[in-house]
Amino acid sequence: MELEYQHLPGLTSDIIIGMDFLIQKDVQLNFRQKTMKLFDEVIDLNVNHASRLDGIKGLEGNQLIILNKFLETELEHFKNSPGRTAAITHTITVKPEAEPCKQRYYPRNPAIQAIINEEVDKMLEDKVIEPSRSPWSSPIVLVKKPSGKYRFCIDYRQVNQRTVKDAYPLPQVQGILHRLREARYISTLDLKNGYWQVPLSEESKPVTAFTVPGRGLFQFQVLPFGLHSAPATFQRLLDEILGPEMEEKAFAYLDDIIIISKSFNEHLNILQEVLRRLRENGLQLQIEKCVFCRTELKYLGHVVNREGVRPDPEKVEAIVGMEAPGNVKGVRRFLGVASWYRKFIPQFSKLAEPLTELHNGKTHVPISSMDITIAALRL
Repeated sequence: MELEYQHLPGLTSDIIIGMDFLIQKDVQLNFRQKTMKLFDEVIDLNVNHASRLDGIKGLEGNQLIILNKFLETELEHFKNSPGRTAAITHTITVKPEAEPCKQRYYPRNPAIQAIINEEVDKMLEDKVIEPSRSPWSSPIVLVKKPSGKYRFCIDYRQVNQRTVKDAYPLPQVQGILHRLREARYISTLDLKNGYWQVPLSEESKPVTAFTVPGRGLFQFQVLPFGLHSAPATFQRLLDEILGPEMEEKAFAYLDDIIIISKSFNEHLNILQEVLRRLRENGLQLQIEKCVFCRTELKYLGHVVNREGVRPDPEKVEAIVGMEAPGNVKGVRRFLGVASWYRKFIPQFSKLAEPLTELHNGKTHVPISSMDITIAALRL
């Protein structure tokens, strides 16, 4: 049986090829276990409940074909190899009176140690870290993700207390959302392990050292996550690459680059220029996390389209489903989540006042009053 395929390099999620192929190759799908059996090999499926292609139907006529041809040409320059820019170097400034911190580390069980070793080996291979003789040492922290996997982190809180914080400003979320409301087409570009694409100065590397139980001391060659000035350095880098001349149509927020336009052709022109600047500065994209030329986008807990900005219904549903807080920490958490949408809640400050007073320890709020306040905010 001959099968006909279309090449669509612009897709940002994996797909399962159509029914003809599934039947011919006797492909067995198990959605409960999220696996696919093909040629006697069992493959894990990465199931995206909210596809990044939602809203692609907003493209009209042959726009989707034009977009895919455009991406096929432009994205071939972006490979899976780690990027490394020469446009900026991150320097850690230690306070004059500060002494190096050497924190204790604890042995890990074999399963956790195996995860650590695997991550360390990968970082050594990619030249992200190197062996160290530093007097500094911070502990490894493994953070469990919703998927059940672990995120490798370093606890740099002690380092941050001993170093000077960069005051470079970060964009305000409300300002970004305001700019998005006028967009007809939107793209977001995700930089592959963005911070790791920024080299560290030689004198800064020892400050990032961390201990791997049973393997010794290592230090970063690139900007690690967890340093308090890392967001400022990365924001400065992207602001300089994009420049003031592109500010109205392309701007950065942390490790995302956002591109907006009112016409399809204009959007491709801007996108092409941004991609050129990223290439010339040695930066790599995480292509599967990029979103190209959408007419509607979920971003920062909001839905943005030609009609404006509104709260993401999924996020609102999560707030509505939250249990009433039973302590001050719970109140703080609820207020933090609810205040994210304060501009959509009339008289938010007045409604939240009982919880705010309880959070500040100024008064004792009766349970019934607290429940009423929470119910009002959920509306």
